[in-house]
Amino acid sequence: MKAIVVSLADNSADVRETVVKFVDHPNPVLHESELLVKVAASPIQPSDLLNTLGNFPHTTFPRIPGRDFAGVVVEPASSPWHGKSVYGTSGPELGFTCDGAHAEFVVVHEDAVAEVPLGMNLKEASVIGVPWTTAYLALTRANAKKNEIVLVFGAGGAVGGAVFQLAKSSLFSCRVLTAGRGDKYDIDTTKHPDLKIAKDLTFGKGPDVVVDTTGDFGLMKAGLTQLNQGGRLASEFILHLKQNHAFDRFNSYHYWVKFGPYHYER
Repeated sequence: MKAIVVSLADNSADVRETVVKFVDHPNPVLHESELLVKVAASPIQPSDLLNTLGNFPHTTFPRIPGRDFAGVVVEPASSPWHGKSVYGTSGPELGFTCDGAHAEFVVVHEDAVAEVPLGMNLKEASVIGVPWTTAYLALTRANAKKNEIVLVFGAGGAVGGAVFQLAKSSLFSCRVLTAGRGDKYDIDTTKHPDLKIAKDLTFGKGPDVVVDTTGDFGLMKAGLTQLNQGGRLASEFILHLKQNHAFDRFNSYHYWVKFGPYHYER
């Protein structure tokens, strides 16, 4: 099969420099409870780019990257999944410690796929994984509730856009505000970097939940100061806390393995 393979340029070097090649690669071997999926589409997510550059220390090389995928199950013929159009996404393994979906075929566990919904094509289904899973984890772990106000940083991106849509859906039924650069957002951060206008947009209370998908430390700090009493901030990125930061007055945080890393409660 054809595949993108990432290798280390020098296994002995302290800095992990990588080499990316499009090559002929042996077809993957199936084991019990696994499916062979003929890949129709596999997007390049930001984390795929970082992984390809060697920025994830737990990735083993050589490696086929690719976290999200959609395609048709071609083996085993005895599986109830055989012939079905499916999609899926990675946890900490696919594309990191086992070969991912940037290839003609990918092997995944039979519990790691879902059937493509009616009315959705394979290309559309392939982009659901990382952004929508991350968005769902953000809102659930921030305990977003019906009628609460959710402020989203980075709503123009894949994860932020998914947070925006999910929060407004009947699944959460929240009121949603967006913050970003430009007047297409509810809060233009080029004009209001301190986000104080968020109080005016929420009847003086501030948002109940802030979801950051940008990693902008200044925005996160401003978002924390505008939270309503009992408010929560969910960030997709690791924050390094120091005693001289304003974060010290928020004395509750939890390390998250799959989303974020930190959850602050005011």
